Amino acid sequence: MGLRHFVSMHGCLKVFVVFLAMTFLLGCTKEDPIVTYTVPKHELIQIPIETPKEQKSPPSQQQPSAKPVPTRMLAAQILDEEVAWFFKGQAPIEAFTDDAAEKFDELIKSTKLEDPSNPTWELGEAWQQFPPSSSMRYADLKLGNVVFSVIKLTLPDTDRQKYTLGNVNRWRDQLGLAKIGIEEVESNARKLMTADQHEATLVDIEGMPSTTGMGPMAGGGAPRRRVVPKREPIKKADAKEKPQFTGTPAESWSPQKLREYQVASYEAKVGDDSANVSVSKAGGDLFANINRWRGQVGLEEYKKKTDVESEEVIVGDKSGVLTEMHGPNGESIVVVVVPEGERAWFFKLMGKTPAVENQTEAFKEYLDTIKFE
Repeated sequence: MGLRHFVSMHGCLKVFVVFLAMTFLLGCTKEDPIVTYTVPKHELIQIPIETPKEQKSPPSQQQPSAKPVPTRMLAAQILDEEVAWFFKGQAPIEAFTDDAAEKFDELIKSTKLEDPSNPTWELGEAWQQFPPSSSMRYADLKLGNVVFSVIKLTLPDTDRQKYTLGNVNRWRDQLGLAKIGIEEVESNARKLMTADQHEATLVDIEGMPSTTGMGPMAGGGAPRRRVVPKREPIKKADAKEKPQFTGTPAESWSPQKLREYQVASYEAKVGDDSANVSVSKAGGDLFANINRWRGQVGLEEYKKKTDVESEEVIVGDKSGVLTEMHGPNGESIVVVVVPEGERAWFFKLMGKTPAVENQTEAFKEYLDTIKFE
């Protein structure tokens, strides 16, 4: 499967459950997973979204709390021939308005995929639309105090019933609910038709996540003290354990010599700057790695795991988390971490901020092609 779900974004209750699980799984080894590659120029696709005149700043987010709270999720999947669109809002139950489900249904019913890459919908007075809070989103839609992410993913060549079941179970898992079988989908999800007759699958579920999510994507901010956490020595990788995966990089990317732990490396020239793309698989403490990456771009380290800003994504057939770091030193890093057993895959885009921003769309397209063997 390709990058399927760059799901949950600026404003939604974040996905700290995934982050904590990955930290637990990866914390037992001291290997350093960081690797970089370089990428050629790829035009950045700009998505025009009108910002409401009365509110030009991004929607406020639910603040993470120390303890899990009863949580509600409204989510929808709309499938086209080659594209899957996802709408998702998750927050404490009391954050939703009484008519939230009705308003959400109206939104999905009004959606049109006449241009599969640029859907349209009708926003009632209760909704507000904002530019995407991260490079992996198409838009942010706000209903009351709940922010809904809108994400586009490449639809894999697979059985659609199983694909839908996998997404429904993934949402249920995020709220601590048991998985269901194909025969139970109809009784646990609703079917609606969009304005142009695409079938949509919707869920309205409540549960108790094991922990609350993380904040939205970082946007840089004022200059901060550069902090570089202590690095552990890298152990030599065993060639027999070299991970296997397939993916199609951008044509403009230039392959580079692999470093330790790397399984793919590319460079892209963007004017006088360049961006690096790397893929590696290793162990190591995820929280420590995030702080190290932040140090590399001149940001302060996080003091506690609940401060980490990230969102859930899907790469291949696996769940992961995306985190972005835009530093005051003019450098940026976008990392997607996908856990696999006691190790994890690291897909990393880094370089000067203009080059990283230019290559983000190509990076997303590359992730859409990834398949794990």
